[in-house]
Amino acid sequence: MGGKRQLGFTIVELLIVVVVIGILAAIVTVAYAGITSRAENTKTVAGVNQAVKLLGLYKVTNGSYPSPGPTYICIGSGYISQVCSTGTDGVTPVASENSTFATALRSVGSLPQLSNKQLTLSTGQKNAGASFQPSNAMVRYILNGAGASCEAGGTGYTYGSVTECRFTLD
Repeated sequence: MGGKRQLGFTIVELLIVVVVIGILAAIVTVAYAGITSRAENTKTVAGVNQAVKLLGLYKVTNGSYPSPGPTYICIGSGYISQVCSTGTDGVTPVASENSTFATALRSVGSLPQLSNKQLTLSTGQKNAGASFQPSNAMVRYILNGAGASCEAGGTGYTYGSVTECRFTLD
């Protein structure tokens, strides 16, 4: 019975516990980032599908797509500074919200909710959600992830870590 009984943990045991907790935290962080990215993509795809239906309904009702101008127009609302796409400088608006376009879509249904999370293309251009170009009836939307599937339709173009999907209606 002679030895002293040791109380507590050794430094090696504590280090092993700290390392295991660190590994688990890293796994959870990576998994969470992937889940939020997929959720934003799903929100965008669902919004684009709804917008395409609205645009089709508008065309059937009015004989043509809403056309407030030849430039890209944000589909939906709630974008940062009311801009869903910038130029390669990351600041100059390429596509902005347009009240005439929004009113036209509201005449046949409610505006879709798209992700307003800005994604940056390798060109420096920042995009969120989706846009519509009346001059050629093209819908353009951005998904997080290189080579992401353009589930709402169209052809995908990879720019760094994001995918730009484009398709023309009709």
